[in-house]
Amino acid sequence: MTRGGSDLLGSPLDLLGDTAAFGEEDALATRYQSAREAWNYRIQAANQASQADFYANSEVMPLRNYDPRLGIGKSLLGGTTDLLGIGVKRGVLK
Repeated sequence: MTRGGSDLLGSPLDLLGDTAAFGEEDALATRYQSAREAWNYRIQAANQASQADFYANSEVMPLRNYDPRLGIGKSLLGGTTDLLGIGVKRGVLK
């Protein structure tokens, strides 16, 4: 144990005990880090699944077959029907 030129102040048994303790501490740190990474991967997978569901249930798929004129026309038509509904409720339009 002393071939490396170290100055041992304790017994070789103390040195072995300290080495084992440091090894166990490293093993626990590695387990903890692995558990955190696994948790992050699970969260990332859930987020990606939610995003996929959102895209699948969207009216207009992003960047595919999208015509901006359709969106503008739909917006104008929806706004007009909303205004007509308000006018009817207030008695302005009959």
